[in-house]
Amino acid sequence: MNTKLVSLMKKEYQQGLTGLLNLGNTCFMSSVLQCLCNTEPMVKYFLLEVYQYHLNTQSTFGCKGRMAVCFGDLMYALYAGKKRYVAPRDIRTLVGMKS
Repeated sequence: MNTKLVSLMKKEYQQGLTGLLNLGNTCFMSSVLQCLCNTEPMVKYFLLEVYQYHLNTQSTFGCKGRMAVCFGDLMYALYAGKKRYVAPRDIRTLVGMKS
């Protein structure tokens, strides 16, 4: 096997350079998520887990904090640098339930 190809395959993925998997008709959602996940105040708010102090688990009209938790998990997965891409299935499911 080509040594350059082997070195690329073994390369550690850089933090914040993870993509989102298109789950079928989710390109607009993925675009919005990528923008939010590359906005510095949002990155700090979620990666430092400050959002957990602001969750409204009693909301009658909302998702009871599940959307924020799913987004926090997605943000962590994107910045962990362990994968080339992440599938935002939980967020898509919640958006589908609320629309």
